Amino acid sequence: MRRFRVRFAACLAFASVVALGWMTEGLAEESAPPPAKNTARPAAKAPPSSANAPEEAAARFSKQLAALQEQWTALSAEESPTLIRSLAAVKTAMDNGKIEDVKKTRDDLGKGKIKGEWREYKQVLMAAGQQWEVLAQKLSRAANQVKPLEKDRDKGSADAQAMFDTLSKRIADKHRAVVERSADCYYDAGESKKALAIYAALYQEIPEDKRAAEKLLTAKLADVLDKTGDFKTALRLYDGLYKAASAQERKTWATFDIRNRLAGIYFDKLNDYKTALEFYKGMLETYEPDRRETNDTKWIRDKITACEDKAKTTPGTAPAGKATPAKRAGS
Repeated sequence: MRRFRVRFAACLAFASVVALGWMTEGLAEESAPPPAKNTARPAAKAPPSSANAPEEAAARFSKQLAALQEQWTALSAEESPTLIRSLAAVKTAMDNGKIEDVKKTRDDLGKGKIKGEWREYKQVLMAAGQQWEVLAQKLSRAANQVKPLEKDRDKGSADAQAMFDTLSKRIADKHRAVVERSADCYYDAGESKKALAIYAALYQEIPEDKRAAEKLLTAKLADVLDKTGDFKTALRLYDGLYKAASAQERKTWATFDIRNRLAGIYFDKLNDYKTALEFYKGMLETYEPDRRETNDTKWIRDKITACEDKAKTTPGTAPAGKATPAKRAGS
């Protein structure tokens, strides 16, 4: 009991000392005169210097690059199963719907001709398109991470810079391919407007001097433009593809579908039956001579007959300044 009292008294004494210190400190502050104002500006602090700054910047760049590479590896691994699943589903739906001509089915679906057995095919294509859009969004986020790294590219080592250049191109190319793949699914499902929005955005991203090399994308864009009513822009794109072909290619299968599309626009939309006739005749000559009178070419011969009949009842020549297939061949 006595020890407790001694300890308690000691604690009280310590508390009194502390309290007295706080009190006297406050009194001292109150009684002390205010400090004189220092009008002199403080000296500017020199930026911290480090002899290892370049090495540290290079290390940060390499670390960020490694993270981007890891993300790219994961996205690449995600692409393969997505592709396998979508292809398998489309193949099954085609078999169930007994679909043999994808182009004809695409056109019929675009016109709203959905047979019972084609519903599964359309649904599978739409689902696949959505899956590719999801992957495209992930690749887009990866592409956005490339931009800040590009500013620090020169801080990396020569090997890191080379790796960055390769990786950034792979991400950009894969993003473009996946986005186009999603549009292809909507395109084959007959959803021309949905496909058009994607194709047009991709086309606009391509520099004008490089668009001529994008033959497949240009042809698909022209087709959906024609299907959605903008046949004038479609005609311009098809005509550009035709003019870009060599004189020999204009007579071969390389331009067969382009010539068919051009002939269709001239016949159905512009009522220019003479120009359409020249295209159809050229298409017939694409076939071997022994096949020009077979069932394979009956549809072309029917088109030629229709053009000749229309031309007789619709006198006149092609509008001035318009290039016909014969003129283009010599251009």
